Amino acid sequence: MVALKPEPIGDELLTSYLARTAHLHGLNAYRFFAFHLPDLPIWNRDFDRTASSEGLKRVAALLGVSEEEVVAMTLKPYARHLAGDGTGDGAVQPWVNAAGIYHRVRRRHALQFCPRCLQAEPAFKRFWRLSFVVACDRHRCLLRDACAVCGAPVVPHRANVSIVGCYHCGSRLPKAPVEPHPFAVDQVLTVQSRLLDAVKSGVFDLRSTTIRATEFFRGLRMLLLLARERIRFTPQAAPELCGLPPYRLELMRAYDRVAIIALIGRHLLADFDALAAFLGNLGMTRAQFLRFGRLPDWLWDAVLSLPPGRAPRRSSARSLQRELVRIRAERSPGWRDRHAQLLMDWVGATHGR
Repeated sequence: MVALKPEPIGDELLTSYLARTAHLHGLNAYRFFAFHLPDLPIWNRDFDRTASSEGLKRVAALLGVSEEEVVAMTLKPYARHLAGDGTGDGAVQPWVNAAGIYHRVRRRHALQFCPRCLQAEPAFKRFWRLSFVVACDRHRCLLRDACAVCGAPVVPHRANVSIVGCYHCGSRLPKAPVEPHPFAVDQVLTVQSRLLDAVKSGVFDLRSTTIRATEFFRGLRMLLLLARERIRFTPQAAPELCGLPPYRLELMRAYDRVAIIALIGRHLLADFDALAAFLGNLGMTRAQFLRFGRLPDWLWDAVLSLPPGRAPRRSSARSLQRELVRIRAERSPGWRDRHAQLLMDWVGATHGR
């Protein structure tokens, strides 16, 4: 067990805490953990997201705390509500900023920060890794995801003296200026707060209906994916999406993600008529959603309001078959109507070519 331990700062990220522990002993994070846990890969992995149970047990034993306390500092509790169990070990996890790790190098800007928060508390928060978090509700400013001087990603464990210093040029991250944006901070904070509440509670309240957070975030990803695809043909439907890089949300920079979060609040979380109108303006069809297989229940009504569309590809036919089998097996309320509507969409699209 280590001799010195700093006090965890509210909702601190595990790797942030481990780096502060190393600095408290006068060593950088690499040397400290190479001595205490020499065969445990921490810094050449996204340890906050993909750490194994055995690895977390060893870290807990070194710190002299319970494994539950260590797990609570990782992103694993978020993963259960963002994308269900078993989805946190891939290269990109839904709704979590990707680090793009190559050996010890971070090629992407995964960790965000609020300069004013770092001035008050020198620690990085867990929720700063979430893709839909783009602003600080405490200081009402947008988050940054890079050093303001050299543009390097934020990698606290590579700093030698303090985790709030840029590892590349040594500049102090808390001194970074607040970055302006054409979208109002209040607008994105409202959306961000609702999504964070869903991650923490496991449920989301949408139009007077309580749904599982996993189902909500899955449907929201479908809508965003199709909206990003359709905006090339109907730019007038969502001008704020025009000009954004063609990456997944988890690969985008913080400044670009602000526009998407604003769009979620204005169209995708609005009342049913507004959502249906937005999907219609984008030229979406029911056939386009067949590629996803099973649709979340909360999304069905909006999708059924769309025109049938063209015949899907063969790969979508297999998805359709799996969805029909699932509907018959679950027999949830209204399953017969959904089963019939899927078949009618398919037949109508096929004969309408």
